[in-house]
Amino acid sequence: MIVPTKELLLVQYLFREASKALARNQANADGLSVSLLQDAAELMAVTVLRAISGEIPKIFDQFWDAVEKVNHNGKRLPHRAAMQRLNKARVNFKHYGIIPAHTQAIDFEAHTERFLETTCADFFGVPLRSVSPADLIGDSDVSTHLRNAARKLENHDFNGVIEECAVARHFAGELIAKVVPSVGTQYSLRQSGPNTMEAAFGNLAATVTAMRSFLLTTVLGLSMADQARLKSLLPGVSMSPFTKAYQLQYWHQGSPTREDAEFSLRVVTDYALAVEEATQLFSDRPPPG
Repeated sequence: MIVPTKELLLVQYLFREASKALARNQANADGLSVSLLQDAAELMAVTVLRAISGEIPKIFDQFWDAVEKVNHNGKRLPHRAAMQRLNKARVNFKHYGIIPAHTQAIDFEAHTERFLETTCADFFGVPLRSVSPADLIGDSDVSTHLRNAARKLENHDFNGVIEECAVARHFAGELIAKVVPSVGTQYSLRQSGPNTMEAAFGNLAATVTAMRSFLLTTVLGLSMADQARLKSLLPGVSMSPFTKAYQLQYWHQGSPTREDAEFSLRVVTDYALAVEEATQLFSDRPPPG
């Protein structure tokens, strides 16, 4: 069965936002967390039914019966009772303003995580946590280094995350350069002295390069502030065009924090996805996922 990457990434996002709300340990945030957890569970159930060509019911409690009706290799949605309690808590909060107890919300988070992980593994054959935005990127060099960065983030190797992100962004930059070529800085007119043709063209090249960077950031729909911060965090990459061997040039001091690493991985992934979408406009290759 094809893994529905985009839908599973949205499931991850909903669960992640629910956990953030729960971590606030505030009454209203607990209610929001329960609503987001139920959204994640329902989206997972809908995704399963779409994958097995089942009829999607209008009532949450009927999803389990709908899956059994298709009888897809005898597989069933798990944790029915726990998810029904979650849905009741969501209805109570959304429609009646009844806020769940914090301890109850914590239990719902644990039950929902088990439901999501078990369902994903049973029906799609992969752990939910292994699904990555890198799966949506067709270029193997970019996706490989983004996956490496994600693994290093899990292992608390923040410097390794920064390095992998730098290489991934370099490869993504090479992809967009095939569509919007970069400006070369080598000129055949060489004279000595500061006021020479070479200096004039060098200044022009620097200006055009800055304009290209600004326009690409705008056209790709990216944040200028994020790109500026990213540039301050990532080392430079010098790569052989023949072997793909590379060297990193560091121009900043200090060790990156977890927040630096998470930021870099998120922004480089967004950049790579935007480049993927832009380059597909000039390619016959179908999008992955």
